[in-house]
Amino acid sequence: MIGDEHSNDTLDAPAAPEQAKPLHMARLRRQLAARFFHVGTPLLGLLAVVLISVVALLYLNEVSLASQARLRLQQLANQQTQLQQQNQQLQLQQGILQSPGYIEQQATHMGMIPEDPSKVHIIHIPG
Repeated sequence: MIGDEHSNDTLDAPAAPEQAKPLHMARLRRQLAARFFHVGTPLLGLLAVVLISVVALLYLNEVSLASQARLRLQQLANQQTQLQQQNQQLQLQQGILQSPGYIEQQATHMGMIPEDPSKVHIIHIPG
């Protein structure tokens, strides 16, 4: 029997190193996987709580950012409305200040009087 075992080993000797390494690695991976993926109920529960907590924190962070963005957008819309109203008031004021009646009133207030058109000298330059 001992001789038979040696004879089988000697016959399989060239093939053994080639197959032994992948088989050995597969067995090692199987053992490691069994150790790493064997999770007990308390550890699984703890992992679930941690995962749910992380997801909840990420969700709350996104909600907070969305709320801040909404508030900023509302502030900018209010500012835009105020600036539009201010622009309308300035355009109205510009129209009043440029009107001939206002200009004449301010000139009279400063002591200016209108000149008689017949007394105004006009010079024509040919060109």
